[in-house]
Amino acid sequence: IRESGCERPTTTTQPDGSFDLTVGPGTWTIGLNSTDTTHSQVAPVTATVTNDQTVTGLNLTLKTLDKTVTGEIFNAAGVKLTGYVGSAFVQSSTKGTKVSSPVIDGSFSIKYSSADVAGPSILVGAEATEGSSYAGSTKAKVTISGSTATKNLTVLAYDATLSGELLWPDG
Repeated sequence: IRESGCERPTTTTQPDGSFDLTVGPGTWTIGLNSTDTTHSQVAPVTATVTNDQTVTGLNLTLKTLDKTVTGEIFNAAGVKLTGYVGSAFVQSSTKGTKVSSPVIDGSFSIKYSSADVAGPSILVGAEATEGSSYAGSTKAKVTISGSTATKNLTVLAYDATLSGELLWPDG
């Protein structure tokens, strides 16, 4: 993507992982959008180019997605919410790295790298999309031993009302 813009040129990598991306002058952030479900990128790279310039050495290092947390979203009555609009996330209990995945038909599956979310003790939660009729969940502490864990989450309905007035400084 071009800095301060919405241009998103794409290309396909060669079998050896190499790529050429044709762009115009400017500062670009190059990232990976992959159908590979076993790897993710460490971080995008940035390059500034001028007219007719070729920039080389823009390498994206992949990490193995070696952990998976799955679960379902339920309401307070224990009914699975197949229409829940939002995402689920995993987060380290010691640092702020968060990895998210959409909730689809009330279920989620989050694949992540243990390099991003380290340790056997992680936090799992749900976040509602704006306009949802349900809130997100509280963060639940989960121990992931091996490569997988399951944690179902409960969310509460938005069924209360907050009201008030905006007042000028003089009341």
